[in-house]
Amino acid sequence: MYIELSPEAVQTLKSLDRIPDSQAQMSRSIAEELLSFGLAYEARACGVINMTAAGRVWLSQRAAWLAVAGSAHRAKDIGRHRTDVRCWMCEHLI
Repeated sequence: MYIELSPEAVQTLKSLDRIPDSQAQMSRSIAEELLSFGLAYEARACGVINMTAAGRVWLSQRAAWLAVAGSAHRAKDIGRHRTDVRCWMCEHLI
């Protein structure tokens, strides 16, 4: 199953991977989106949002999918690959 996140939530999840937890800033609605899918958790003692292992897996799978989708887009551009599948990110046929 693929979990579709808002672009803001994707950027926030990426920032949790790069920035120490105490420095990451996000709106409560974005935090709730990540928390609701289990991609992050909130520390009870201080309210800091941390990424879960599932969040790291989601980022890895997204990176792998983007690599595949990029290949399909490049192949389509040169006419070698044609299907009726739409890219979920840009809505182009791949």
